[in-house]
Amino acid sequence: MLTFFEKHAYIGFSFLYGLSFIINFLIFNFVFGLPLLLSTLLTSLGTILATVFLMPKTIRREAKISVVKDSLY
Repeated sequence: MLTFFEKHAYIGFSFLYGLSFIINFLIFNFVFGLPLLLSTLLTSLGTILATVFLMPKTIRREAKISVVKDSLY
């Protein structure tokens, strides 16, 4: 079960990663002029890597447990 602070940290991380996804997509697409599909793939890869390496281990573990619990019901 997530504590109050972990839950809000998880929401905050989700918001930041969503915001970074949009900003990275705009940079790849408009600044570097990459094609739409390539800029989407690079942005997705960057977001996945950021989630894996930057998100605190506890929040990742608890989120994984809650996803498994939700899928069981």
